[in-house]
Amino acid sequence: MSERREPGKWRSGILSVLVHLFFLGFLLLSVNWQLKDEAPQEVTLWNSIPEVKPVQTPKVRTVHHVEPSPPVPKPAPAVTPPPAVLQKAEIALRQKRKKEALAHALAVEQARQKKLARLQEEKSQKAARQAALKKKQAEEAQKALEARKAAKEAAMKAKLKREAQINAQQQAFVRRQIMQEQASLEQAQAQASAAANKKILNEYVRRIRDKIRANEDLPAGLDPDSAAMVHVILLPTGEVISISLLSSTGTKAYADAVERAIYKAQPLPLPPQPALIEAFKSIDLKFTLKEDSQQ
Repeated sequence: MSERREPGKWRSGILSVLVHLFFLGFLLLSVNWQLKDEAPQEVTLWNSIPEVKPVQTPKVRTVHHVEPSPPVPKPAPAVTPPPAVLQKAEIALRQKRKKEALAHALAVEQARQKKLARLQEEKSQKAARQAALKKKQAEEAQKALEARKAAKEAAMKAKLKREAQINAQQQAFVRRQIMQEQASLEQAQAQASAAANKKILNEYVRRIRDKIRANEDLPAGLDPDSAAMVHVILLPTGEVISISLLSSTGTKAYADAVERAIYKAQPLPLPPQPALIEAFKSIDLKFTLKEDSQQ
């Protein structure tokens, strides 16, 4: 292949020649016009023709040779199968679609059955949980009811016990009051008749004291200054109803021994006169260890 010349080079050469010819013609016209004009004219002389820069032309892209694409082969004409084959294929296609539809319906039905079974199982589990919850709530309610009932019964028992204790205390207090009032009354009566019966009373007091001392069982090691004042309530037969310790000094064991001796000495000797016996319903007796030792 021969070397191709670039078109821009010869074009720029032609353009340069045309420019020079233009300037040459312009100079000639200027000289002719100056010769015809009578008036003096100023002429500018050029020592040389101005240099004209060549116009840059755009570069032309090199076009490469492209090989043509191979021709596309034409599709072969479709072969039409015989009608019997088409009918058989259509029947097979219908059967296939029918089987696919049956399989899809079966799958849908199985999925529905599984969903129903799952829902039924969830419903059964929910019912079982609710039944268990109700049972637990019923048991807790029964336990709470039994606890409240037990607490109520305990509170009632405690109340009855407190009331019984209060009643017992009140009855004891009433008895003590009665006994104290009776003792005070009897003591007052005894004091009223003491003047007339002082001698007899002193005699029987001495006899009572002697009988009590005779039944004393004194423990060893008692304080010599031990003494006890007791209040004794008697029956008309001389039996002792109660003994109250009014005061005690020294060893307490002495007062306990005196109380035991009183109970041991009953019935205590009383005067035969009913009026004097009335004076001995309650009597205050004083015992000292020194007097007991002198007997």
